[in-house]
Amino acid sequence: MARLTGWKRLWVVCSILLLFPALFIGNVLWEYKNNEVIRDLSSPECKAWRELPRGVIPDKFPSINEPCRAIQVFLVFSRSDPTVRSVADYERYLRRQRMKTGVLVLGAWGICVGAIYLAGRLVGWIYHGFRQAA
Repeated sequence: MARLTGWKRLWVVCSILLLFPALFIGNVLWEYKNNEVIRDLSSPECKAWRELPRGVIPDKFPSINEPCRAIQVFLVFSRSDPTVRSVADYERYLRRQRMKTGVLVLGAWGICVGAIYLAGRLVGWIYHGFRQAA
C-alpha cells in the first residue's frame, strides 16, 4: 500500500476537521419531534386545524394560551401545505425533513472536501510544472 503524501495527509486532516462543523450544523437544522404537536394532532378539538384546505397556511402567530397552539406554530414555521393531518403524517414529515437535512449537510461537506482535494491537486500540478521547467 502506498504511503500518503503530505498533500493527501493535509486533505485527510482538513476533511476530518470539516466534519465537526458539518455535524454541528446538521444538529442545528435537525427536526426534532414535538410532543405538543403530536398531542394537538390527536386532540379532537384541533380537528379544524388538521383539516385546513390545501394551500391555506396561517399568517399570524398564535397567542400563548390559544388552544391548538402547537399545531398552529408548526404550520406557521414549516410554511408547508397542511398535509400533516395525523401523527403518521407528522412522522413522515419528520423523516422527509431529516433526510433533506442529512443530504444537505453531507453533500455540502462532500463538496468542501472535494474542493479542498482539487485545490491541492491544482497547487501540486502548478508546483510540479515550475519544478520541471527549472
